[in-house]
Parts: sequence; structure tokens; C-alpha cells
Amino acid sequence: MKSQKLSRHYDSLTPDERFKLALAALSRGDEDELLQLYATCPRKTYSMPDAAFHDKLEVAKEPIKAFTTLILEQLMRVNTVSVAFLSWRMVALSVEEGFGIGLSVAAEVPDEPHSVWAELDLAVDKQVATADMFLKELTKSLSELVGVQEGLRRFCEDKDVDMNATLASYPPIQWHIQQVESLCSAISKHLSEVDPDEEAAEETAKCFDTLWQRLVP
Repeated sequence: MKSQKLSRHYDSLTPDERFKLALAALSRGDEDELLQLYATCPRKTYSMPDAAFHDKLEVAKEPIKAFTTLILEQLMRVNTVSVAFLSWRMVALSVEEGFGIGLSVAAEVPDEPHSVWAELDLAVDKQVATADMFLKELTKSLSELVGVQEGLRRFCEDKDVDMNATLASYPPIQWHIQQVESLCSAISKHLSEVDPDEEAAEETAKCFDTLWQRLVP
């Protein structure tokens, strides 16, 4: 009954009132009221820039937003590995320092066949193996990160779109791009040049292309 009384005033609703009622109808699955709200909504004619231009410009932002999400995911992985590596390094330094302190307070340095040297060799071997594991994981994560960038480059090249101009059109990504460049620059001192992961590049380009095809008429 209340709904019927309210429906008599649908023609005089303000946009904000109509919006709130539509949300309420959606929340309870009331399609009849939602249709009535649409049917009684005033019709207006608007003038806008050519949709062929305007819509494409707006759509061009969508792959960059998706790119931002992918970059953030990869940066998080790289940072996670980096933090783990630093934590391991602190432990490794503690082992080295502890062994040095032990030798300094010992009455005399043990002879070569002594078990302490075997323990040291074992500890060193573990540290080397762990360092190798971290470096491989870091290289892999960075390769995937650079692969995402390569995927965007291929997508822009395929669509004949200026990648730098496209990135510049979405300011939030700029800081993350700088992060990637700083990371690669810092880590390149310890690793060989990181090549883009081909699978990541291919999947990224394909993802952007699919998104583009859905949005661009």
C-alpha cells in the first residue's frame, strides 16, 4: 500500500531521491519498482563530443587501470621476496658474527680437522644455497614484473597507441613505474640484466586486447 502511494509521486522525484529508491529496489530484487522508476524518470537531450572519439579516449584508460593492478601485484611479490632476503641476510650475518665471537673467546683456535670447522662449512653451504634460492626467486619475480611492462608495450604497438602518452594520461601509475625502474636499477648491480618473462608479456598483452575488444565498438 505504501509503495502504491509512493509510486504516485515518482514523476516528481528529485534525481537523488530516485537514485536512493532505485538502490533500495536493487537491494531487495524489486524489478517492477526499478522499471517504474526508469519509466517515470524525466527524459533529457544532451550534447556531447563525438562518441567515436570520447568513448575511445575513456576506454583507453581501462587497460592502464588493469596494468596498474598487475604492476602492484608484481611489485608486492618482489617486495615480499626482498624483505625475506633481507631477513635472511640478517640471520646470516648473525651466524658469521656469532662464529667469530666464539673463536675470539676460545682458549685457542681449533685445529683444521676439528668438528667446528665442519659445522662452519655446513653453515656456509646452507647460506650459499639460501642466497641462491632467493636470487632465483627475485630474478623470476622481476622478470614477470618486466614482462607485464613488455605486454603493455606490445599491446600499445598493436593498437598504434603511444605507450608513454597513455601512461601519462593516468597519473596514479607514474609512481609505480618509478618504483619498477628503481628496483631494476638497484638489483641490476647484483644480478645480470633481467629479461621480460615471455609468458607474462603474452598474457598481459592478450588480457589488454580482450578488454579493448569488449569496450571499443
